[in-house]
Amino acid sequence: VYKRQEVFYYADTKHFPYGNKTSQQLKQIIAEAFDIFAAKKVEQIIVACNTASMIIQELDLQNIKIPILDMATSLNNIMRSQTDLTILATPVTANYLTNYSSQQPNGNKVIALPELASLIEFNQSDKIESYLLQHIKKDTKKILYACTHYPLAHEIFTKLFNCEYYNPIDEIIAQVKKANTNYVITFNDKETSDKYNKIMHKCQTALK
Repeated sequence: VYKRQEVFYYADTKHFPYGNKTSQQLKQIIAEAFDIFAAKKVEQIIVACNTASMIIQELDLQNIKIPILDMATSLNNIMRSQTDLTILATPVTANYLTNYSSQQPNGNKVIALPELASLIEFNQSDKIESYLLQHIKKDTKKILYACTHYPLAHEIFTKLFNCEYYNPIDEIIAQVKKANTNYVITFNDKETSDKYNKIMHKCQTALK
């Protein structure tokens, strides 16, 4: 018998992309989103966005009595355990990770890619390849996806760069599975369910 877990999927298309906004703008956007979550009485928040996860570290969340699972810890774990990583991120995330990397002298470097998330979001495959070649060296040995959009272009990445790939979402997925082993995720409408399953299938395929 499987328990059923209702999911409230918050896709903030109004403010996308997050990565090119100021920290102050993002703090306001995320605080408003958390107010919505609290009003809906959700039992857990999973922040599947690296930029938002960075901003959350600076927010006063004492009034939020909801467990929060975000990308920051997973990113930090990979950065501590690996050397010579090329870390690809939005400008906001890159700023945070550059400061962190300076405290961990292990040869990791951070590259900000202001346009990549939008190119992927709007499926502009013809422009993604040339954009990547402008910013990333062909002899790169290790790539860390520090934006959850980037694995959706994994096929293009592997065509261009023969290297190791790291994705912090792996740890998030493992934690969710551990906490909800016997749960089935459901949605209140077929369109959302189909969209979610399509995205998850693409991510899972990219990670194989």
